[in-house]
Amino acid sequence: MSNVDHIYQVSEFLAEVKSLLEMSYRSVWLEGEISSLRAPASGHLYFTLKDDNTQIRCAMFRNRGVRNRAFGNQAARNTTKPEEGQLVQVRAKFTLYEARGDVQLIVEEIKEAGSGQLLKQFEELKRKLAGEGLFAEQNKQRIPQFPKRLGIVTSSSGAALHDILSTLKRRNPGLPVVIYHSLVQGAEAPRALANALKDCAKHEQCDVVIIARGGGSIEDLACFNNEELARLIAAYPLPIISAIGHEVDFTIADFVADVRAATPTAAAELVAPERSTLLAELAARGLRMRVLLGQRLQAKAQAVDLLGRSITSPGRSLSIRFSATQLLGKQMHRALLSRCRQAKLQSSTAQLSLRRLHPKKQLADRRGHVAQNTIRLHSQIRSVLKEQQSKMALAAEKLRLVSPLGILERGYALAQLDKACVKSIEQLSVGDKLKVILSDGEVSTQVLELFQHNIERAPGTEGDHKQ
Repeated sequence: MSNVDHIYQVSEFLAEVKSLLEMSYRSVWLEGEISSLRAPASGHLYFTLKDDNTQIRCAMFRNRGVRNRAFGNQAARNTTKPEEGQLVQVRAKFTLYEARGDVQLIVEEIKEAGSGQLLKQFEELKRKLAGEGLFAEQNKQRIPQFPKRLGIVTSSSGAALHDILSTLKRRNPGLPVVIYHSLVQGAEAPRALANALKDCAKHEQCDVVIIARGGGSIEDLACFNNEELARLIAAYPLPIISAIGHEVDFTIADFVADVRAATPTAAAELVAPERSTLLAELAARGLRMRVLLGQRLQAKAQAVDLLGRSITSPGRSLSIRFSATQLLGKQMHRALLSRCRQAKLQSSTAQLSLRRLHPKKQLADRRGHVAQNTIRLHSQIRSVLKEQQSKMALAAEKLRLVSPLGILERGYALAQLDKACVKSIEQLSVGDKLKVILSDGEVSTQVLELFQHNIERAPGTEGDHKQ
């Protein structure tokens, strides 16, 4: 960086500024309008790039090559140079023309302004609709081979309509045509195209529709890349042929339409087979029909002749039928006799079974069984009662032997004090009133005197601890 005390020569200063500019802005994109365009014999281009407020000089040298990239496939054929007043985007680097001290741009690449953004929008919409299946072949409608009436959605003053009508007049002048006028360029064109398509569907006059436009730039065809229009075409009830631009032009409408024609003329050829071809095909089919009809008639005549030879006389036929009827009658008589004998045998067998199963006989048999069972039951009851009585007597005897009453009958007595059995003299006191229970009654008594005896008790018996 220069020092403020240093005094530059003009050339020295400009050289330093040039170096700084070229290092700082090696490549930059600018957008503006071309003005003062000059194209000398050397092949270089000189012009001014300007906007509403400023401008800058530009140079594009022949060895850089002019790359005017328009939208889509137009780049392949568009080799024209930039034009005066054209809005462009340029890729350039800053430099300084030292001889005059002018700042200028050295342009390396140039393209129409807006085409890059339109291309990006086109690709984004294309991917979106393809992902939703709007381009799928299985959703496409078939074009009728022989349409009854053709609808055309285009500008009534455009070259595309003229090409379509000329082709129809040449190939099939008898095909009725309904024209639905619409804008085909500009911001209002998508809505106008959609309204024209809706009118065509509402009138229900046509069975196939062509949507068409002549060639143009990306901006000219932008209305056919509208999402609403694309969805309408994809869901349209009638088959649609798109014929937009030239063969190398593609729009979203081409992808969603049922068929894409390279040109409006090609679209007309699709819906209108050539009349001479149709007439030739009809003649060929008529000849084939006459040949097939002759062959069919000959085959039928041979069949009739063969049937005539195989027909027998009515009398012989009746005789054969009569004999067959008599034979069937005899077979029927024998079958009836056999069925009658079989029915009688079945009836006899049924009567025997009925007698065996008659309710009176069944009732008598049941009564006999009941009587036998009653006798058997009474006998079993008496036997059980006798056995239970014996068991009860034996139990009663055992009970009597171990009963306190039995002990009393052997001369023992039971003393009670206040309803408690007296087991020891220690329970008593002089003056206590006792109740003595005997085998045949009770005695009340009073204790006058107590005496204690030393009685030897067997070990383990109650009271062995007292002496």
